[in-house]
Amino acid sequence: MQVRLKHVNKVRKKLADGTWRIHYYHRLTGKRIEGEPGTLEFQVSYDKAAKRAKAQAEMFADAVAEYFGSQSFKSLGDRTKKDYLKHRKTIEDGWADLPLAALDDKLIRRDIKKWHSQLVETIGPRQADLTRATMSVVVSYAVDSSLLSANYLLGLAKAYKADRSDAIWTIEDVNACMAEANRPMRLALIMALHLGRREGDLIRIAWADYDGERIMVTNRKGGRKIRFPARCTRMLKETLDAAKLALGRIPHKDEPILTTVTGQPWVESHFSTKFSATKNRAGLSHLHFHDLRGTAITVLAENGCTNAQIASITGHSMKHIEKIIDTYMARTRALNDEAVEKMERSWIASIGTID
Repeated sequence: MQVRLKHVNKVRKKLADGTWRIHYYHRLTGKRIEGEPGTLEFQVSYDKAAKRAKAQAEMFADAVAEYFGSQSFKSLGDRTKKDYLKHRKTIEDGWADLPLAALDDKLIRRDIKKWHSQLVETIGPRQADLTRATMSVVVSYAVDSSLLSANYLLGLAKAYKADRSDAIWTIEDVNACMAEANRPMRLALIMALHLGRREGDLIRIAWADYDGERIMVTNRKGGRKIRFPARCTRMLKETLDAAKLALGRIPHKDEPILTTVTGQPWVESHFSTKFSATKNRAGLSHLHFHDLRGTAITVLAENGCTNAQIASITGHSMKHIEKIIDTYMARTRALNDEAVEKMERSWIASIGTID
């Protein structure tokens, strides 16, 4: 049985006598491979070229180590860093010994797809997608550092397709969760709805960020830190003023507004665990904290806010706002009612009965 070898280029050349001959080259070194595939001569020549390539080339493991030691990684949020570190071992198990130059060959996409399919079978579609996405981040860093010329992982299809179009918090859901929640969780839920922000950004808002009228929210997604001044709604202002008064003292400027029951700053993973337990007790296991953000955007859109106005509150890009609205507003009853009312005024409303 002939074994298919990686990184072999096949070139057809026309000889002086008019006949054609196939030459084989090792893709990473450009070295000629002697003999015909399946022969001992070919295998020996290939092994020499492969050994030379590995000795000369920088391995992907080097790029992985460089990224995880970089400021780009260190500037990420704690939750993101934890997720990336979890995926690192899987990436290194599959690709650590790959010469970095091999990732500059577009044919690597075929190997990446095969690896991704194997991950889908072993760790599930969502984790497979996240692991590959983490690898893509490393490769993009290598491109930015001039170690590679292109990232051929971009644009590959995902295996996991979540449908969150019906994951909208209703007022009944919110009230049920509030009934089960302790005081810190109730405050977190209120801030999430009124500000439309990620939990990681919310738990970092300090009392110094609130001036009694507006609250400064820092968007930390993707390592960026962009501050947005958001005017508080009347109810949010009343809630924050009451929470500050309940402290019985003037809070330190760096003290976070959202804290644990004992007054300690939240660690994002701890907050997620506690909130999940709370909403699950309320019978809302199908909903996530992040869906509160989608709910806020949906409600704003239903009430006539433009995408630009929504972005000024939530801190999303305009493109992302459109994507979220497409996702979360797909099945809302309010939109359906409005659409039917408009249809009632159209000629379609005159069409009916089959007698």
